[in-house]
Amino acid sequence: MTRKMFLGALMSCFVAVFAMGLPSVAQADVAEDVAAAMANNPDGGPALAEAIEDIVKNADDPATAAQEVLDAVAGLSLNAAQLSAIGTGVGQAANIVGLTDPGLFARIARVIAGSSEPVQIAFDIVTGTPTAAIDPTVGPIIRGPGSGGGTVSES
Repeated sequence: MTRKMFLGALMSCFVAVFAMGLPSVAQADVAEDVAAAMANNPDGGPALAEAIEDIVKNADDPATAAQEVLDAVAGLSLNAAQLSAIGTGVGQAANIVGLTDPGLFARIARVIAGSSEPVQIAFDIVTGTPTAAIDPTVGPIIRGPGSGGGTVSES
């Protein structure tokens, strides 16, 4: 009887660990993943956008990952296609995570509001949210997924 209880408890712990999931490679080192994505896609384009989307949406905190993506490319000499792909990828990720958490969408939009104009424009096109109108301290007027209109700010 005690042995069955012990095995049951052990199995419950085992299931709980796997239910929580293990961190993905993208979460381990965003800067390294961004560098690899940039090296594999020097001309930008859909493949780079998809890689950036995956890095952001699969992170424990997609808004922090979006900032880490921007930090990873800061100071690099990027062409317009690369900048557009970064904004598109972050925008696609924001649309996906924003479906279940509009506040997270707002946090990502605030990150993008502090980026370069080409990144902002690509994000704006993908999400329908004009980042140029975002006050980084208050938040955007959300037009993205999960919105009912109005200002959304982080709780």
